[in-house]
Amino acid sequence: RFLILVSQNPQRFRAGSAKMRQTHPHTHGLFAAAVVITVASLTSSSKVMVTVDSEGRVQHQAASGGEAFMVRSDDFLSTSGGEGGSDFKVMTWNILADGLSDDGFVVPLKGNAEIKFPKENAWDTGLKSENPFKSLTAAEELSAASKELVTGSMGAFIADQENIKKVVYDKITKTIGSECDAARGLADGATLEINCCQSKDLMKAIGIKVAESADKKYDTSSSEFTSKDLKSALKKCLKAEKPVKEEEPAIRDITNEEKVAFTEKVMGIAKRNLPNVANAVKRLDQKWTLKIFGDALKETVEWGSTAADEESGDFKLSKEQEGKRGMRLVKKILEENPDILATQENDHYRFFQDQLGEKGYRTTKDGDDSKYTRAVGCGVDLEPGEDAIKKCSEDMTFARIAKITSNAKKFAKDKAVADNDGSCLFWKAERFSAKKIMKTYFGKVTEGGVVGALLADKKDEGKGKCIVAFATHLPSGNKVENEKERLDFVKAVSKWVEDEVSAASEESDCKSVGVVWMMDGNSYQDFENEKKGLKKGDNMYHAGIEKLLHLQNYEMADDNKDSSELFDADGRSDLPKVMASSVNKIRGVESVQLTKIGEYQLDRIDYIAVSKELQTSKVKLPAFDRSLPRNEEGSPYNQILPSYENPSDHLPVVSTIAWGSKSDSAAHSSIQALSKATLLLLLLLLSAPALLLLRP
Repeated sequence: RFLILVSQNPQRFRAGSAKMRQTHPHTHGLFAAAVVITVASLTSSSKVMVTVDSEGRVQHQAASGGEAFMVRSDDFLSTSGGEGGSDFKVMTWNILADGLSDDGFVVPLKGNAEIKFPKENAWDTGLKSENPFKSLTAAEELSAASKELVTGSMGAFIADQENIKKVVYDKITKTIGSECDAARGLADGATLEINCCQSKDLMKAIGIKVAESADKKYDTSSSEFTSKDLKSALKKCLKAEKPVKEEEPAIRDITNEEKVAFTEKVMGIAKRNLPNVANAVKRLDQKWTLKIFGDALKETVEWGSTAADEESGDFKLSKEQEGKRGMRLVKKILEENPDILATQENDHYRFFQDQLGEKGYRTTKDGDDSKYTRAVGCGVDLEPGEDAIKKCSEDMTFARIAKITSNAKKFAKDKAVADNDGSCLFWKAERFSAKKIMKTYFGKVTEGGVVGALLADKKDEGKGKCIVAFATHLPSGNKVENEKERLDFVKAVSKWVEDEVSAASEESDCKSVGVVWMMDGNSYQDFENEKKGLKKGDNMYHAGIEKLLHLQNYEMADDNKDSSELFDADGRSDLPKVMASSVNKIRGVESVQLTKIGEYQLDRIDYIAVSKELQTSKVKLPAFDRSLPRNEEGSPYNQILPSYENPSDHLPVVSTIAWGSKSDSAAHSSIQALSKATLLLLLLLLSAPALLLLRP
């Protein structure tokens, strides 16, 4: 059933519409949708089409003198799923932790400024000669300044980040690995633990030295390594294994003399390989002027205040801070205007509590106006273990669960004023009332856990509808073992989730309970690697979210769906050739994590999964052809994240949720199709004032 109201008089229409909603509040439950249309004065040749929503608000209106045309959105005839309850909007967004944001992400230049580089340059010369490690010759030093400039692109710049990984960093990492293997052997035939002197740890120490040399044009000739610089590479060098005939290898502590001697060896490895990395970066800098991109990253991700600043009682935003990343994130959230919001990697929770609180959002139960501080919210330094779990999971004041000793705090420039990042929930106080806050940790506390809130819908006219909203963040990685770890995390919390939802159903005020699970899952929902023994049906989403939690993820809009054809690129053969993506990122040479430079990720890893009582609207995300060359105009490289406009390496995922199962909505789909056709026909024929009540 469908109700259409048409009126030529806008003022009369608005008054009549408001009166109808007051005198007939049952209309929304009786009809699949109530759509109201304002028609301006028309001649016999005029045509009009409007976009409206399910509560009768005109979203867009357009008319022409003689040409028929239509302006509409896919959801303008959305239904309530037959339950009569009001739809609500949810949003999930990994906002990119402040402590991780300046780690070398490649970002577009502000305003998509033109990129130019010397046609002849030392980087391209080094690639051609297959020796980009070599020091620049005097002629190469002068060549870039004397040659013509050509126009480049973000795609070409990013392609060179991949080149430096393949041609330089991967080779040096392999070399360091071999040198470490040799260095672990001790005089008596014993061997140091395999975790001692890892390539990635030495590469990070080298990366820090290269970054420090940027102001000296990457001259590292005077750079020296100390044991403190190599702490990560040396901290596990405590034990040695000595084979014993016909027995298990004996384990012994290493002596101080052995430790000193081994430290000298590791310093030598780092110092020998440092110039090779620095020379390659210097060549790349001659081509692209890396400072330009470094400055763009700083402007894109600079927050404007610290977590310590924000929890002080007299904190106020300055005019300068209004344009920093923190407020740009807040403004983007407010533009989407969700009723329920989940954020991941949030290490400025108090900032969001205050800024969103001014716009009517809560993150604590009704009547509790407690303000978050790091001292009460696990932002202080804690050793992972049972005591930390107890402290961080027992307090149910705030809808936030922190990662204990998170990388966001570990990598922060000033740890004393930084916070751990975590998953958080916010909701509109005018729409929902929080009856309960809940949280639990995964077995691995450094990876965080799940936070939930039982939200009673204030707009359900006493029907007792409640939502259990959850937010979480699973660990990253594209390997099969990473996917199995993610599935294990879902398994670890599945019983807890089931118990919390059951408890919500027993609440006297909750006659109907729906579940909304918002997550950075760090995994495509059809993740698969059959060569390594993992089929799609056994992955985190299908075996965990679907089978254990009984939740269903959103679908893509009809004009935004993935292609059925897969394409093997970037180490992934399970991803569609054309793919709607929530993540599109790569680290460049500004990162000190050299082993992560050039690792490109184009993926859809953010979830809004709901229980059978609910249904999500179809979601729109930018779709990219993964087979396109990197420097072509349509390449995803040219829309890389983060950007000034979207200051996170994830896009927000937004969906409107309605009460009612998919089977309920299927019954309405034929009504919708008929109603759309009837509405179009009605409007094209309309040439005189009318008030029509139509029920096809």
